[in-house]
Amino acid sequence: MLIPSRSIVFALGILGVSVAQAETFNANLIENPSFEQFMPLPGGPVVLEGGLKVDLNAWIETGSFSMDLYGAMFWNDYPAPLGGGDWVLIGDFNAGDPSMEQTVDISFASAEIDAGVAMCSLEAWMGSITPSGGDSGSIDQDDIAHIAAHFLDAAQIEIGALQIDGPSDPTTAISPVIEGTFSEFVSAGAPVPIGARSARIVITLERDPDGSPTAFNHANVDLVGFSVRLSPFVVDFENGTHGWSVITLFGMQPCGQQGEGVTEMLDLQGEGGVPGSYLSYTELTQNEDIPFFCAGGDPRDIADAFGGFIRYERRIDAVSNPVASTPTWDVALQGLINGEMTTLFGDSVGRPTTRWLTSRIPLIPDNWRVNACDGPHATESELIEVLSNLAEIRINAEYRNGDETNDIDNVIFLPPSSAPQSTFDFDTEGWGIINDAVLSWQDTPGANPQCLYAEDLHLGDAYFFEAPSSFLGDQSAAFGKTVELDFLSNTPLANTLPDGGAGAFIHLVGGGMTINYLLPLGTGAAGGDYPIAGNLWRYHAIPLTPCPAWTHAGTGDPVTESEFMTILTSLSSFWIRGETENGPEFGRLDNVVFGSDAPSIAISAQGAVTSLACAGDPIALDACTGGYTPIALSWAIESPPDSYNYIEIDAAGFTDPATGLTADVQGLGTPNVAMIINDLGAHPGTVRLRAIASNAYGSSTSASVEVSVTQLHGDLNNDNTVDTADLGALLGQFGSSGPDADLNNDGVVDTADLGLLLTDFGSACP
Repeated sequence: MLIPSRSIVFALGILGVSVAQAETFNANLIENPSFEQFMPLPGGPVVLEGGLKVDLNAWIETGSFSMDLYGAMFWNDYPAPLGGGDWVLIGDFNAGDPSMEQTVDISFASAEIDAGVAMCSLEAWMGSITPSGGDSGSIDQDDIAHIAAHFLDAAQIEIGALQIDGPSDPTTAISPVIEGTFSEFVSAGAPVPIGARSARIVITLERDPDGSPTAFNHANVDLVGFSVRLSPFVVDFENGTHGWSVITLFGMQPCGQQGEGVTEMLDLQGEGGVPGSYLSYTELTQNEDIPFFCAGGDPRDIADAFGGFIRYERRIDAVSNPVASTPTWDVALQGLINGEMTTLFGDSVGRPTTRWLTSRIPLIPDNWRVNACDGPHATESELIEVLSNLAEIRINAEYRNGDETNDIDNVIFLPPSSAPQSTFDFDTEGWGIINDAVLSWQDTPGANPQCLYAEDLHLGDAYFFEAPSSFLGDQSAAFGKTVELDFLSNTPLANTLPDGGAGAFIHLVGGGMTINYLLPLGTGAAGGDYPIAGNLWRYHAIPLTPCPAWTHAGTGDPVTESEFMTILTSLSSFWIRGETENGPEFGRLDNVVFGSDAPSIAISAQGAVTSLACAGDPIALDACTGGYTPIALSWAIESPPDSYNYIEIDAAGFTDPATGLTADVQGLGTPNVAMIINDLGAHPGTVRLRAIASNAYGSSTSASVEVSVTQLHGDLNNDNTVDTADLGALLGQFGSSGPDADLNNDGVVDTADLGLLLTDFGSACP
C-alpha cells in the first residue's frame, strides 16, 4: 500500500454529510464493474470469442483482452460470483501485459477528504487458470491480475495509490480440462490522501515472465469495486496524548457534575498497547475522588455515529478489592442541548481485567441516561444533539479500592453498520431458543439493560440462541467480516466445562453443510482470552473466514474458503451457544452484529489452545482475521504468562525474562499466515504469545495462545526421544567432562547425569 498513513485523532471529528452525498458514499463508483455492457464502438478493441470487437463502457483498453462465459471451456466448473453476470474479463494471446483504466470523480467528498476523514475501498474477484491441455505452452504458467487506484489532485498529479493483487499459483484441480484454477475475493482499504479529487483505476493482467510468449494470458478479473466512505472518529495514541488528560471529581459519585475537578498527570506508554502506545493512569493517592480519562474542547459534530458504537480497549493491573460503590457508568458524553451543556452517561460491557479487552456501548437512546446515572433515558433527538455538539468525553478510571493502574487505547466512534444486527432495545426481535431453555426479553439496570434472557431447564440438552430470518439467506457480503456479540453467563469460572458447554459456540448451516466455531477457553487464571462465564458481560469478535477454529460438524474437517462462501450465500441457521455448564444456569445475549467491519482474530498453535513443544523445535502460530481490510498483525509476549506486562515482538525475536525462553520469529505483521518461532531455546517453561489485529479504521482486537516448552533430560542426539541410543552416548562419555552428556553442568559425566537421563528414559516430545 503506497498511501501515507495518518492518525484520525479526536480533535478532527466527523463532518456532517448531506442526504445527496450520503447516497454517493459507500456506493461502487466504477462504471460497468462486471464487464457486461457491450457497445460496438470504434477504438480500443476487446476481442470476444467469435471475433466480436467491442468497447466496455468507460474502460479505455491498452492491448488485447478476451471475455469468457462462465460455464464454458475454462470456466466449465467454476460458477460466477454473486452478481458477476455471465462474463469474466481475461487475457488473450498477447506477449505483453494488457491494461484498461477509467477515472472516477471523488470531488463530491472533497470536504471529508481534506479533513482527513475519508476512507476508500478497492475490491474485485481476481484469479488465474492453468489448462491441462488444448492450450500449448501455458501449462504451469503463473499469470496474475493487478488493480490499482491512483489518486490525483485537482492538477491531475498523482499523490498516492492503493493496489490489490490476485493469486498467481493455481493448484486446485476442478475438471479434466483445467489442471488448476484459483479465483478469490480480494479487497483493501486505506485513507484517501488529502487533496485527492479523482482516482484512476487501472487493471493490468500480467503474463508470467517465465511462460511462453505465445501462450494465452489466463489472469482474470470480475466485479471490480471502488468506493469512498467516512472514517470513524478515532484516537489511537500512537503519536501522543492528543489532548487527553485525567481529572477527578470530588465525591464518590460523579454523576450529574459537569467536569469540575483538577487535572492530574498521566503517562503515554510507548509499547504494550493494542498495538503500540496507550494511555496509562496510576492512582497514587487514597481519597474519595473519582478519576477518569478526559478529552474536550470546542464542540464538534459526530452525529454520523448515531446508531453505531463507541468502542475502546481497556485493562487494569489488578481486579481484587472492587470499589464498594463502583459507578454504574463507564463513559460520559457532554454536549449542547438547546444551548445548555448536558451529560449523557453510558455503561459498557463488563469491567476491565488484567488483559486488554474491548468495551463498547451502542449509540442508541436506551443505553444513555441524562445528567445522572439513574436519570431518564435519553431520547433519540437528545443523543443526536449531543453527538452533533460533542464537547467532552470521559472514560472511568477507578474500579478498585487502593492503588491501581488503568489503561485505555483506541477510543473510536463507529458509524452504524449495514450488516444484520440486533440490539434488543424493545423486544426479542424474532430470536428463538433451541433445546431446553426458556427465552424472554429483559430490561434491567446496569450494562446492556435491554437484552435476551435464557433460563436453562437443565434437562440434558445444550441450549442455543437462534437468529431470526433477518440474519439468514444470502449473507455472502459477510465473508471475511466479523460476528460481534455480548454474552453473559452466571456460571462460575470454576464450573465451566472444558469445551465451554456444548462444543460449538457459533453454529452455521447453509448449502447442505454445517460448520461450528469452537471457542477456546484458554488456561489462564481469569479463564483465558475468551471467558464466557463468571457472571460478567463478555465481548466476542469472531472472524467469518476459514481458520482452525471453524470445522465441519461431525467430521472436524477444516472449512475451505469456497465452502464458507457457499454456506453464507444460502445461510439457513445461525445459532449462538448459551450452555456453559452441566447444571442450572442462565445466560444473556446482546448487541449481535453479523458481518461487521470490527477487527477479529482467532489464533492457534499446532491446532490447540495450549501447545507442547520441545526446546529448540519450530512452532507455527496460525492467526486468521476478519473485519474491514487491510488488517495488520503485531505480536507480543506476556511475561510471565497471565501477567499485566506485554513485551512487543519485532523481527529480532524475543526473550522472556520470566522463563528464560528465547526465540527467533518469522511472519510478523502478515495476516492469515503463520508466525514461525524458529527456536524456543534450551529452557523449559511456558510462554504466552499474543496476536493483535488492527484495521484501517484504527480499531484493534487481540487473542493469545500458550506454548509450553518441555525439555527431555538425556536427549543427546536431539531426536526428541530418550532411548538406548542416548544411554549409549552417555555411557561412552562416563567419567569424562564431555559437554553433551554433562546434563547438570557440574563438569563431569557421572551417576547424577545418568539419573537424570533414566528419569526421562522412554519419553518423547509431542
